Amino acid sequence: MKINVNVLGFGDVEVDNNTTLRQLSKKLFQDTYKKYLGARINNQIYNLREIVKEGMEIKFLDYKDVDGYRIYTKTITAIYIMACKELYPDARAKINHFIGSGLYVELEPYPIRSKELQAIQRKMEEIIDKDYEIKRERYSKKEAVEIFKEQGYTDKVRLFNSINSNNIGVYKIDNHIDSFHGYLAPSTGYISEFKLKYYYPGALILYPSRKNNYDMDNFMEQNKLGKVFAESSRWLDILDLAHVGSLNEKIINGDIIEAIKVSEALHEKKIAQIADDICKDNDHNIILISGPSSSGKTTFAQRLAIQLKVNGRRPIAICLDD
Repeated sequence: MKINVNVLGFGDVEVDNNTTLRQLSKKLFQDTYKKYLGARINNQIYNLREIVKEGMEIKFLDYKDVDGYRIYTKTITAIYIMACKELYPDARAKINHFIGSGLYVELEPYPIRSKELQAIQRKMEEIIDKDYEIKRERYSKKEAVEIFKEQGYTDKVRLFNSINSNNIGVYKIDNHIDSFHGYLAPSTGYISEFKLKYYYPGALILYPSRKNNYDMDNFMEQNKLGKVFAESSRWLDILDLAHVGSLNEKIINGDIIEAIKVSEALHEKKIAQIADDICKDNDHNIILISGPSSSGKTTFAQRLAIQLKVNGRRPIAICLDD
C-alpha cells in the first residue's frame, strides 16, 4: 500500500505504508541523509524513527535549524558522557553550560589535562565511527529508577523520583544508557563535526553553530563570563541545587526557603563588594548596568545604590525604561 506525503523542497512524495522518517530521508537525500537529525511535522518535532502517515507535511532538520541544533547538541553530549564512562568508569562526566559557542564540560573529580583531552577526543571519534544505533525505550518510573541507581546516576534518580510521570524515556547506545529531555539523532554517526578545546579545569566541546558562523575555529574567549559560571556552579553544589531533581526535592520537602535566603544573602554580599570596589576610585562617576528585558536591572540598581550610600556616596539612579 502506498501513501502520499509532502516534503519541503521535494513536494508530494509517494512512499510505502509503515515507512519511517529515517527511511524517507535516506530515499530523498541518499548519501547526505545523515545531515538531517529530526523532522518538524505540523510544528512539532519528531524523532526519525516516527512512522510516516498519509498527508503529513514534513520538513527535515539539519543543525542549522534551531531544533536540529538542539538534537545535535544533545547527541554529542551523550557521546561525550559515553566516552568518559568507558575511559574513566570511576569518574563522572558533567555537562555545565555554554561559554560562547562552546559547551563547557568537566570530568569530576579530575581536571581534564592534555592527556585526558586527547583520549576523550579519540574515544568520541571511535564511537561516532562505529555508528551505534541510538534506541529510545520507555520504562515505568520504578524500572527507570532501578536502572539508573545501578549505574550510579544519582542526579537522574532524584529527578525521576520528583516528577509526576508513570513512565520514563531511556536512551541506549550500545551498553550505555542515559536520559535526555528531547530527542537524539538515530545513531552516533549523525555527528559529523566536533572538537575538544582545553579549558581548565574542564574542556569545551566545539561544533558548527550560528554562534561561530559554522566555523569551529571562530571561538572568542570569554574569561570573565567563565569565572562567573564557575562561581555559580560552585555555589549550586554548596546549596545542593546543581540538578533539577535536587531543586524539586527541596520544593517538595519545604526546604527551598532556606536556599532562597542563602541565595539572597550571597547576592547582597556580592553587591556590597561591587560597591566597595567602585568607592576605591574617586574617578568612578557613572555606573552603567545592562541586561535583557526583565533581568533585574532596576532592582539591582536600587540595591547597589543602598550599598553605595553605606559607603558615603550619594548615587542617583536614572531609569531608561521611561
